[in-house]
Amino acid sequence: MALKKKYFLFVLILVFSAFSCGGGNQTTVELGTVRVEVTKKPPKLRFLDSQDRLIAETQPGIIELAQVEEQYKWFQGNLGVARTTKSMIDLSEGSLKIKEEGDVLELTLSDNSGHQVATLKLQNGPRYNTISSIMPYGPGSQDTLKMEFSTLAAENPSTDEINEVHFLFVCQPGEGFYGLGGQSDKSEHRGETVPIRSTEQGILKDAGLREDDISLVGRGHIHDAYFPLPYVVVHKTDAEPRTHGWLLDTISRSRFLLCSEDPDRLEIQARLARFLGESLLTLYPAADLYLLPGPDPKSVVGQYTAIEGLPLPLPRWAFGPWVAIKGEPLDVAAQLESLRTFDIPATAIWDQDFQEYDHPDLSVLVDRAHALGFRLLTYFNTFLHTDVPAHLDAINSGYSVKTEAGDPYMFLQVSQESSLVDFSNSKGMAWMFDHLKEAWNLGIDGWMADYGEWVAPDMVFKGVETNFHTSGMENYYSFFWAGINDAVLRDAHPNDSGNYLFFSRSGYLGSNRYLRVTWPGDQVTSFDQYDGLPSVIPYGTSLGLSGVSAFGPDIAGYTPIAAPPSTKELYFRWTELGAFMPVMRTHRGFDYERNWNWNKDLDTIALFRRYALLHLRMAPYLEALHQEATETGIPAIRHLMLEFPAWTGVAESHYEWMLGPSLVVAPVIEAGALTRTLRLPPGTWYDLFTGKRYEGDSEFTVDAPLDSIPVFLRAGGIVPLLDERVRGAEPGPDAPERIAASDIEDERLEIWIGSFSASEAIPPEAVSGSGQFTLLDGTSITLEEDSTLPANSGINEEGTVLAVCPTGTDPWDSDCFQETDSGQILVAARTGPGEITFGGGSTNGIGVRITLSGGPSGRRYKIRIFRGI
Repeated sequence: MALKKKYFLFVLILVFSAFSCGGGNQTTVELGTVRVEVTKKPPKLRFLDSQDRLIAETQPGIIELAQVEEQYKWFQGNLGVARTTKSMIDLSEGSLKIKEEGDVLELTLSDNSGHQVATLKLQNGPRYNTISSIMPYGPGSQDTLKMEFSTLAAENPSTDEINEVHFLFVCQPGEGFYGLGGQSDKSEHRGETVPIRSTEQGILKDAGLREDDISLVGRGHIHDAYFPLPYVVVHKTDAEPRTHGWLLDTISRSRFLLCSEDPDRLEIQARLARFLGESLLTLYPAADLYLLPGPDPKSVVGQYTAIEGLPLPLPRWAFGPWVAIKGEPLDVAAQLESLRTFDIPATAIWDQDFQEYDHPDLSVLVDRAHALGFRLLTYFNTFLHTDVPAHLDAINSGYSVKTEAGDPYMFLQVSQESSLVDFSNSKGMAWMFDHLKEAWNLGIDGWMADYGEWVAPDMVFKGVETNFHTSGMENYYSFFWAGINDAVLRDAHPNDSGNYLFFSRSGYLGSNRYLRVTWPGDQVTSFDQYDGLPSVIPYGTSLGLSGVSAFGPDIAGYTPIAAPPSTKELYFRWTELGAFMPVMRTHRGFDYERNWNWNKDLDTIALFRRYALLHLRMAPYLEALHQEATETGIPAIRHLMLEFPAWTGVAESHYEWMLGPSLVVAPVIEAGALTRTLRLPPGTWYDLFTGKRYEGDSEFTVDAPLDSIPVFLRAGGIVPLLDERVRGAEPGPDAPERIAASDIEDERLEIWIGSFSASEAIPPEAVSGSGQFTLLDGTSITLEEDSTLPANSGINEEGTVLAVCPTGTDPWDSDCFQETDSGQILVAARTGPGEITFGGGSTNGIGVRITLSGGPSGRRYKIRIFRGI
C-alpha cells in the first residue's frame, strides 16, 4: 500500500513537472517583450507583458476559417457588399501542436476531428512577409509580435475553398477601439462593425444604410473612407491604463467586429489574398496580424509607423495658409493682387481644378505667383475623361482599366464619361508619370492628387490576373497613386524634394512613405455630424493615430449638392477650426459662385486675416511638431489619449483635438451656437485669447462668439510664434511689403507659456512642449518650477528686476514687463539666450524659471506667460 502511495506521488510529480516545463496542456514562450501563454486544447493564446500583465487574449480556437461568397453593388465610386457564409471551420473544440525553431513559435491547428487545417507562426521583430517585397515598408519594431497565418490545403483539401480567416479575441471590460483610418462619425467605435475598404465616402452619410446596399443618391455608409486602415488601437482606461494595437497586414478587404455581433468578442476578418501579375509577385493564401503591445498610445503609434512608414519632411510654406482661387491663369494672376490689397497672410495659392498643362498662360501665372512670394498648387486625378484629347489617347492606347471582354471600362464620373488609369500596367504607369511631370517642368510647386478610390468590382487590371475580391486592387490602387506622385516629385526635384508637395485624400497601408499632406476629402457645406464640419475632427485624430500628421480639411467644405451653399457662419467657424489644424487650406467649393468665401464682405476679410495670421505665426511650432512626427510618428494633430492616456474622458473626446502637446482645440460644431460645453483633461488650462484659468476634468461651458474659437493652453505648455509682422514664408521680389518668415525669424520670437498652478508640478511624463520645446533652428525653451524663488521676487532677467513698462512702451523695445487682459497675462522680454524668472507672487504661487538656449544670439524674445489670476 505504501509503495502504491509513493508511486502515485511520483506520477503526480512527473505530471506537474511536465506541465511546468511545457509538456502539458499549457506552455509559456518569451517572444521579445511579449510572453505568449499557449493552451493546446482547446487552442487559446494569452499575451502578457514582461510584468505578467494581460495585454490581450484569444477566444477558444484562436481563429475561424470561412468560405464566404460576396456580391457587389457599385455606383459612382460607392460600394455595397453582400456576404453569405457558405462554410465554416470552427476550432473552438480543436487542438494545436507546438514547434519552436529559434525565435519562431509555430502552432499547427487541428479541428475537433484531429484534421490539421492551418498554421500560425509567431515571431517578434522586423517585418518579413510576402507583401513587404512589393511595398517598401519600414524596418519594423523589435517590440511587435507577428502572427503569420496560412492554410494547410496540401495536407487537408477541406480548406481549399477557404477564403477568409477570422482572428478571435476577448473583449475586455473598459476597452475602447480607435484608429481604423479616416473615420468621420466619431473616434471610439466599441459596439460597431467597421468594414475596411477604400471607397468613395459619399455625399452625406446614412447611418442606417446597410453594408450590402448602396444609395442611388450618393450617400455613403457610416464607415466608408477614402483612407481606411486595417489597424485598431485598443485603449483601456482604469487604475492601470493599458494600450495595444492590432495591425492586419493585408491588401484585401477586411472587417473589424468591435464587440458588435457578440459583446464579448473582437473579431478581425481577413480576406485571403491571391494574385498573379506582370509587376506583382505571387501571393499565396495568407494573412498576417501584428500585435503592437504598447503599453501606451504613443508606443502603439510608434510601433505602427516603424512598420508602415513615418511622415515625410515638408517645407515651411506648407504650414502657412493656402488660399484657393478659381479661374483661368490670367484671371487667377489678377486675383492674387486681392491678397496683397487686403493684406492676407498666405504662403501658397491653389488654382483649384486646373488640369490643362499645355495652357499658354500657365507659365505666366507661375511667374506671377512666385514674384509675389506665393507657391502655386494645381490639380490632378486618376480619371481619364473622354472629352480631354490626351486622356482619350491614353484610353485608345490601352492604358485604362478594362472590362472582362477587353474593352475600356467606362463609367460616369459625376457627369463625365470616364475610365481609370491602370496602374498595374507599366505603360499606363509611364503615361501618368509623364503627364504629371509636365507640371513640374512648368515650375509648379505641387498639386492636389485627388481621388484614388473608384475601383469597381468588375474592372480588369492588366497586371492582376484574378478577380476583384481577392486582388486587393480596391485598396492597393490608392497606394499606387501615392507612389507615382512621389516618384515624379523626387525625379523632378532630386536635390530638393522636401520643398515641394502634393496633397491627397486616399491612402492605405504603406501610404505614409509617399504622402505629404492629407485632407479628409469632400465634406458637405454644412454642420452635418457625419459629413460636415464636425466630421473632420474624428477623421483627423483617427488618422493621426497612424502617424498622419500634416492634415487639414477644405475650409467651409466642398459639396453643396445635399446642402445649401456655404454660409457666412459656416465660413467663420471653419476658418477658426482650420487655423488650428496642422495645414490651413481654403476651397471655393463645387458651387463656387454662391459659396461664401474669404473676400465676400469686410467682416469675413477681417476674420480670415486674423486667423490666417495666427496660423502663419505658429509656423515654428508646427514645423517642430512635424519634425517630431518624421522621427517618432507622433502626429501634430493628436487625439487626447496620446497626451492623457489615464484620463477617463478620452473615450468621449470626439470633437476636440490637441495641436501638439500644448493646445486643446474645441471648436463650435453646431449651427447657431454661441457657446461650447466641454470637458478638459486633468490639470490647469488657460483660455488662449483671454488668459482665463480653468481646472480640468470637469464639464463647463465657455462663450464662443461667432468670431472666436475655444482654445486652451496647457499648464507647462510652450508655443513659439513668429512676430506679427509676418505675411508669408518666402520673399516676393514684387511685394517687398509682404514680410517673409525668413526675413524676421532671427530677429524676434514670441513665446506663449502656461504657468504652473500651485496645485500641481510638472508631470513626470512631461514631453516636448510640456516643460520643454525645441525649434528647428536649435533654439531650446525650458520651463521649470523653481521653489527657491521668493514669492515677492518679481520678474528677473538674470538677477536684474524688470520694471513695469512705461505707458506706450512695448516689451519688444525695452527690458520691462506689462500686464494684459486684466492681469490674466504677463508679458516680458529679453535679448538672446539666458533666463527670465517669475516669482511665485507674479504667477500662481509657484516660481517659474524660463531658460532660452541655442538659436540666434541677437534674437529678441517676448515671453507671454498665462497666469489666470
